[in-house]
Amino acid sequence: MEEHRLIKNIVFRLVRRHIAGSTMNSALNAVRDINGRGMRTTLTVLNEHINDQIKARYNANTYTQMARQISRLHLDSSISVRLSQLGYTLGSGSADRLLDGVLDAAKAGGSTVWLESGLGVTNDELIAVYKDRLSSYPDIGVEIPISYYSRMDGIARSIRQNSKIRVTSHSYMAENAKGSGRKAEKGMLDRYMAAISMLMKRSPKLCIHESNDRLMARIASRSNGHKKDLTFGIPFGYSAHKMSRLVRMKVNLDVYVPYGKDWSAYAIYGLASDRLKGIATTLLDGEKSDING
Repeated sequence: MEEHRLIKNIVFRLVRRHIAGSTMNSALNAVRDINGRGMRTTLTVLNEHINDQIKARYNANTYTQMARQISRLHLDSSISVRLSQLGYTLGSGSADRLLDGVLDAAKAGGSTVWLESGLGVTNDELIAVYKDRLSSYPDIGVEIPISYYSRMDGIARSIRQNSKIRVTSHSYMAENAKGSGRKAEKGMLDRYMAAISMLMKRSPKLCIHESNDRLMARIASRSNGHKKDLTFGIPFGYSAHKMSRLVRMKVNLDVYVPYGKDWSAYAIYGLASDRLKGIATTLLDGEKSDING
């Protein structure tokens, strides 16, 4: 138990600059500061361990309150909700009602809500939920991982004009290694450019959510015709040095601001490989595992 606590403390020290505290007030203060520097934000709460309806309702109430606070404080921020947080993996059907409650609050306050899948929810399920609500909530957006890019053309044809799309590699805190990482970066760049080409035909306001500043700079330089309509989403805690490169290119920036005590899933989510994710999950959960298997 003591060893597990030590490991968790070490991991937290590595990721804490990417988390805007443990309370909504601390996150709202961070959003206010970022807005003051001329950037908009996307706010989310870290609470992924959902195994009953009580926790799902708690998360829905948190997001509803978040939407009201953003409106009351006149902050320039959207909200990002993982469907798994609202109980979509529990199969009771109440998750749809909880999501609609959050969307109603955001609509009343004039905030965009981004939908993410979360643990246990497939991308197909996510897109189905998104499309079901487009007519009632036109200011809703959906996150699509770049690994889904081979189906981007079908997605582009199936969504309505001017839909909000956020494309991500889910590498918020991961850094590409030198050497083989350069080849991987080239492949990722090609995927992003293919996705941009397909999606910009239908969605002129597209967000690229990425943490690699070099990759984002290359995307921006190859997207001159679309740059004013592209937004680059960066993680909270992004270094000033990396951010300055993007600022010089005069791109639109949106800072993804997570807060909360349940940060383990977010930290694991940003690790570079499935193998490392498995090991990290074991360490943070304090479970035994055969790492040689």
